[in-house]
Amino acid sequence: GALRWSVYAESGAVWSVEFTPDGRELVTASDSRVALWAAETGAVQRVLPYDGGQITRARLSPDGSRVAVTSVDGKVRLFDAAQTELVKEIEADNNALWSVAFSPDGRRLATASSDEVVALWDIDTGKQLAAFAGHSGGATDVAWLGDGVTLVAIDRSGNLHLWDASSGRRLTEPWPAHKGASWRIALHPDGKRFGTSGDDGHVKLWDELSVLRACEIGRPAFDETRRQQYLGNTERSVACDQQP
Repeated sequence: GALRWSVYAESGAVWSVEFTPDGRELVTASDSRVALWAAETGAVQRVLPYDGGQITRARLSPDGSRVAVTSVDGKVRLFDAAQTELVKEIEADNNALWSVAFSPDGRRLATASSDEVVALWDIDTGKQLAAFAGHSGGATDVAWLGDGVTLVAIDRSGNLHLWDASSGRRLTEPWPAHKGASWRIALHPDGKRFGTSGDDGHVKLWDELSVLRACEIGRPAFDETRRQQYLGNTERSVACDQQP
């Protein structure tokens, strides 16, 4: 319980902190600066050359090589974590972006914006792949589950949303997770469970819910005959078909 070290990151608020995958560094995002600190000593190692709008979040890629930074100007700026170079800039929205998340394979980004949309982006091309609407009051955080298919998002009304990133469909109707705005999602290392926090003072841990589990539950009742009856002969259940 002893304090290891403390640093003064910036005069403004510090919006996010995250350890690098090897645990050797800590990434902080404050109002106008993203910095990497030595986890053992608290010594600043590198500062990203950021010159955009007020920062809202910084997230590391799964391998720790990239840092995605969101801001109130609606842009995602992708940096090389080691060289501190700007790699790509995506104009994701004309409103504030509250959060960003890398897919488990590191090839896509999900953004959460104040205009109530969660959007998916191809990192290599910068093109939008999908957009999911209906996050009341604005989407405030987003996370990928470990299956690489299921997206979890929360909003300012405290609702929890689950999406199938492959088909663009909802997995369920929004759940009333918190009374008041919810701002953070924390993914469990198993990639299946996750926690949410809200303005109601509660932290909630959610049981596993993924496309794979949904397919397993539904498979006995939704056989090939019923699949053809409801989906026809041409349309397939993309998410379940790709699962082992």
